[in-house]
Amino acid sequence: MKQSAYISILLFASLLFFPLGLLADVQLPSIISDNMVLQQNAKVRVWGKARPGEKITLKSSWERKKHKVTASEGGRWEVFMQTPSAVANQTLTLKGDNEIIIRNILVGEVWLCSGQSNMEFPVAKNPATKWKTGMLNEAEEMKDADYPQIRLFHVEHQLSAGVEAEDCKGECWYAHPKT
Repeated sequence: MKQSAYISILLFASLLFFPLGLLADVQLPSIISDNMVLQQNAKVRVWGKARPGEKITLKSSWERKKHKVTASEGGRWEVFMQTPSAVANQTLTLKGDNEIIIRNILVGEVWLCSGQSNMEFPVAKNPATKWKTGMLNEAEEMKDADYPQIRLFHVEHQLSAGVEAEDCKGECWYAHPKT
């Protein structure tokens, strides 16, 4: 009986303190990830969350300067970094209680496209849909679609009740036959 009570108390205590460990790591929104694109010749914002008071250092492969910031009482932090002219295959390293390395960053022109459903028409034809999606010769086009300098941040569909979200589910892709 004593052993089961001890295990129950230990389990309860670990559940109480488990969420605190989740807040200790530097966290980034999904748009700041491998394969992302940053606007060239601009001051770009890099932001995230961390443990309140956590010191974070950011170092990019295109700058000699290290950026240092401390997370606010709410755990938020942000840094503005100057980007160079167009360049590929860059990295960004963030160090706090943990370390994050963002790879294959492209610095260039950023275009935002959003809205209509035809923005997401696939290249391949889909006989299950009533829409005439796809393109002629899609197999030939997809076979040759290896353009690592063309990137896409794909956002998962989510319904919103008018509440502004801090982040979204998504990932950065580059143009490749598999994507």
